[in-house]
Amino acid sequence: MTALLRRVITGSAFVLIPHLCAAQHVVCGLGPPPGSSDFDSWSAKTEQQRQSLGYLLVCESFLDRYRYEAQIAGDTAVRRKLAFEPHGLDGSLFNSLEFLGSIADGFGDRGAAMYRRVFRGTEGEIITLQEFSLQGGASVRTTRDDGHLRLRGTDAQLSIVQAASGKGFAQLTWQEDSTYFEATIDRGLDSGRSKERLVATAASLPRYGQGTSKK
Repeated sequence: MTALLRRVITGSAFVLIPHLCAAQHVVCGLGPPPGSSDFDSWSAKTEQQRQSLGYLLVCESFLDRYRYEAQIAGDTAVRRKLAFEPHGLDGSLFNSLEFLGSIADGFGDRGAAMYRRVFRGTEGEIITLQEFSLQGGASVRTTRDDGHLRLRGTDAQLSIVQAASGKGFAQLTWQEDSTYFEATIDRGLDSGRSKERLVATAASLPRYGQGTSKK
């Protein structure tokens, strides 16, 4: 799971929490946990900022949490570590991108429950696709009400984090059956049609079992 939201693991449930720096109203790190005295006020300030700007204003260093290029490895070795069969990409817009490598994480007794693929687009943009397997009773719950849209017949959330420099990331999340998806692009609010491109690329995924791409 990524950085805009803090991940708290309780049993098999993931609770995702944003953090907002009080003095500057800039997201800089991990904030108070649910149930703490500051949690409601932090959440309210974060939502107010998002509604006002259309994105969350973050520290420049916070964007590093979305950058995965240094973590990727060869896909064949990564896929051997997975506890599930990931979606194929045949016929999708992902197959038109340059595939850079992948990452496995969230290891359990059967292997890794998280698989992230990293791509480069024609304009140098970095796009990622993460699959988090919810098999075995895991669940994902977000604590923030982001921009809602319909994607692939289900509800999805689109959010943007951006630094004062204009650099940023758009993040799209949704769930299908026993898989929680996250797609990102390293572009901010004002970078052309980056949001639309991200949504269109995610929407082009084949249904599970229909795409047989090696990526």
